[in-house]
Amino acid sequence: MALKLSLELSEVIDLPCDLDKAFDFFMDVPKTAECFPKVDTVKDLGDNKYHWVMTKEGVGKYSIQVEYGAHYSFDRDKGIVEWTSIPGIGNGVSRGKSVITSKGGKTQVNFSTTMDLELPLPGLAKPLIKPFVNREFEKSMEKFRDNVIKALS
Repeated sequence: MALKLSLELSEVIDLPCDLDKAFDFFMDVPKTAECFPKVDTVKDLGDNKYHWVMTKEGVGKYSIQVEYGAHYSFDRDKGIVEWTSIPGIGNGVSRGKSVITSKGGKTQVNFSTTMDLELPLPGLAKPLIKPFVNREFEKSMEKFRDNVIKALS
């Protein structure tokens, strides 16, 4: 039986650039992907669809590798970059959005994402695995934020 986990993260990122530069950056999925730690590959499937494969984590039979497909849509007028899951790709379902706005001469990104995972681990492992996966997800988000700020400085 597989272990199912649901993770949610939200982050506000203040950027030292104008709104257009930030929006162009977030529209460029491969460029944005470079800011995420632990990404193995991001394959362009065409039509704003991408197949994400993260690096394998863990030890032996308790190793996990997150993989998912996401379809992106862009609304420059509203400052929204949004993604939804592509069914049938990998063991994860990812959805979320980045809302990019100008605030007091600065650009702000409200980034939120949800990841539902199905991992080939016994359900009894959930109390041990969930805190680890949550912690790694949060660390990745912090590193992503720092890398985005650096990329747009």
